[in-house]
Amino acid sequence: MSAELLTDQTVEEMRELMARYPEARSALLPMLHLAQSAQGRVTTEAINKCAELLEITPAEVSGVATFYT
Repeated sequence: MSAELLTDQTVEEMRELMARYPEARSALLPMLHLAQSAQGRVTTEAINKCAELLEITPAEVSGVATFYT
């Protein structure tokens, strides 16, 4: 059973989270939490989308995600 793809609505919610912070990168943890809620786990797709939106590398996103597991 594969995880559900990120929906346009989830991506829009990620953008809204970014807008709440003076520095968009500060939204990374809430974005990962949102992705986990939407997909049941933090998928590679979610990591790549967070990286794309925040203009950081997927490795940086993975580092944050795995630090808290």
